[in-house]
Amino acid sequence: MRMPILVPRLALVLALCIILPACALRGSGKSALESEVPPTPTFAEQVAGLPNGVAQPFAQSPYGAVTVTAGSTYISGLGNQCRPINIVQGAMQYRAAVCQEEHGWRVIPTIFDNMPR
Repeated sequence: MRMPILVPRLALVLALCIILPACALRGSGKSALESEVPPTPTFAEQVAGLPNGVAQPFAQSPYGAVTVTAGSTYISGLGNQCRPINIVQGAMQYRAAVCQEEHGWRVIPTIFDNMPR
């Protein structure tokens, strides 16, 4: 006789578990905190967001410990939004650009940097 009452209650509990985010997160193996933490931005994304002309040190970058200064935004010949950047590593100084492409921002080395002037 308890079976007819148990089935609707079980169905209700399962429906609520699917709807409620806490139950859904338990099934995915992630905690609520893990699923809310955004991914760390890449070096190129961080550089793209720098204010114009402000030198920003980076302890960890693809180039090691550097200081980066970004310039004003421009549109490249390919139609991408770009910013010129100056990378200082110790006594060395490099020019490059950070450009927004289809899959995100990317650092693009300047091809004319090593040419004689």
